[in-house]
Amino acid sequence: MVHVVYSYDPDGYNTGDVINVYYRRSLDQGATWEPEVLLNDDGTLTDQWFPSLSVSDSAISTAWYDRRLDAAGNYLFTYFARVSFDGGVTWQPSEQIADVTSPVYIDPQLADCYHGDYDQQTQFEGAIYIQWSDDRNVQSGHNDPDIWFDKKFVRPDFKLEASPETQSICVPDDAVYDVDLTPIWIFSQPVSLTVEACLPACSPRSV
Repeated sequence: MVHVVYSYDPDGYNTGDVINVYYRRSLDQGATWEPEVLLNDDGTLTDQWFPSLSVSDSAISTAWYDRRLDAAGNYLFTYFARVSFDGGVTWQPSEQIADVTSPVYIDPQLADCYHGDYDQQTQFEGAIYIQWSDDRNVQSGHNDPDIWFDKKFVRPDFKLEASPETQSICVPDDAVYDVDLTPIWIFSQPVSLTVEACLPACSPRSV
């Protein structure tokens, strides 16, 4: 399986929504490709660009620079990510990774139009390690580019098993299950279980 992320202008040069980020996968080593998926779920006409990608057995992770929080000016940017747990078939809602929005500082000694990206990510032992750059800090009287890092856990927190999986009973009889809760890795938080049912007078119950 091959996974790619990319960005382009979906509706013509500098018209409407100028740039979005997309994901696409191939199940036959690139011979054919499934339809692309629009990754930025902001619903605005703001810019999203420079996507990064990492893949593991647990998740497919993507991240990109995003101006959705500055819909009026389409200038300030932050960093967003989005994760799939089923091989790219469906995607979780996007999540803000950078905790601030940033202006863009162009260093006149380096370039007059290019800011740079400096974004990468990788996955290891149930976590995504994400790196990006922004210009939030002020140094020498101007916003200064810096490299930032965050860690996002994607491994499940715990495993829940019920025995038996289903039982056939008639109301008002009760069903008794043995529930086994196994923490995964370093998870140690309390877990609450609730039961809600609205069943006919006699039907199978399951948990």
